[in-house]
Parts: sequence; structure tokens; C-alpha cells
Amino acid sequence: TNQCSHRCVHCYNFWRDDRPRTITPTTLARGEIRELVRRIKQETALEQVAISGGEPLLRSDLPGILQDILDEGLNPVVITSGTALTPARVRRLPVGTLLEVTLFGADAELHDRIVGRKGTLKRVIEGVARAREHGCRLVVSVVVSALNVHEVRNALELGIALGAEGFLLNRMNLTPMTMRDVSLTMTRSQLEEMLAAAEAVAAEYDAPIAVSVPIPACVVDPAGYPHLHFGWCPRGGAE
Repeated sequence: TNQCSHRCVHCYNFWRDDRPRTITPTTLARGEIRELVRRIKQETALEQVAISGGEPLLRSDLPGILQDILDEGLNPVVITSGTALTPARVRRLPVGTLLEVTLFGADAELHDRIVGRKGTLKRVIEGVARAREHGCRLVVSVVVSALNVHEVRNALELGIALGAEGFLLNRMNLTPMTMRDVSLTMTRSQLEEMLAAAEAVAAEYDAPIAVSVPIPACVVDPAGYPHLHFGWCPRGGAE
């Protein structure tokens, strides 16, 4: 679904200013999703299927979609803000579901400012704890802009405390939507601050952290951060 209850300042989705209903005439139905997964599975060495949005937990048929993926012998991942992990929704999730939850720091006021709603961090923490008790697994995505670059270590340590088994460190995606406010864009020194904080946490806690939104090597040399795994776009890498 494109629907989402947040209004994140860094959101790059083209529908961010005109949120549709949870289900629209163009939304893939559960059966269509399963058929698409089957086709991809036939053509690739598919192992994992990530369900994104918007906020996928807003779909009432999400538990069934996840079970379909499991029945295909695949591992489902739900990419979520975490605020919609209510008791009723968590009870319906298949045990073992991997949740990728976004954190922006451990400062509740800053977290609320970034997502555009009040009381969000408390709901995320409570929802994640509820899901972990249910038997769900957790990875944490830390999305970083100039607003919260100073909170990277706190966000990662909060994720460790919540039981995350891995981390994605994502600088804010730069698109025409996010470039409306250039004050969100990090400088080179702020990118280095972000990476240094993550490097320290990875080394201290033996935490697996992947820098999954590419940072061009001509901007920051990845060799200075040996405990981080760097992903690359087709134009990046050692070449």
C-alpha cells in the first residue's frame, strides 16, 4: 500500500503529498502478490521477499500475504515504522516474521519531529517489544539526515537494546521530493560523523551494520571503516 500514517520530512515517495487509500484499484491483491512471487522464484534464486509501502501493516490481509510467502519456502520481511505493531496486529503475524523497523534516534522529541507525529518513539519501542515476545525477529534501519546525524550511535544502541540482529545505516535518499529542503542534506563531514559513530558501535558490540544506501567513494573513502559493510550502486565500488 502507498498509505502511511507518518509524514516523514525526508520521505522520497512521489505520493507523499497526496496519500491514497490503503487499497485502490491499482493495488495488488493478495493472490496477485503470490503469483508475482512465484514467477520471480521460477526465474531467480529467490530466498527473501520484503514487503514495503507506505506502511504495510495497514493492510488487513498482510498476515495472509506473509503466510503465502512462507508457504513458498521463502523468508518474508516487513519494512515498517513500528508504530502500527498493535497487540491485535502482532497476534496475527506468523511467528518468525522478520521486521525491519526504522529508528531515527533515542530522542523522542526529535523522532516525532522527523516523522511528523507525536508519541511515535514510545509506540515503536512498545510495538517492537510486543513483536519480539510474539516470536518475531528484528533488524533496524537507521535513516540519517542532517537533523539526526548526532543521534546515530544512540539509535544503534537502542536497536541493540531492543534485540536487533542486524542494522541498515541509510543516509537520506536524495530526490526532487527531499531536495525541497536542502537543510536536510548532510555535508561530507556529517557523513563522516555518521560512519564514525557506526564504526565504533560495530566494533564495540560486534554488530553487523550495512551501509545500504550507497555513499560515493569519491566523497568518503570506505577503507576507514573496516567494521561496516558498504553497498554500491552500479557506478560505485572500487572502480
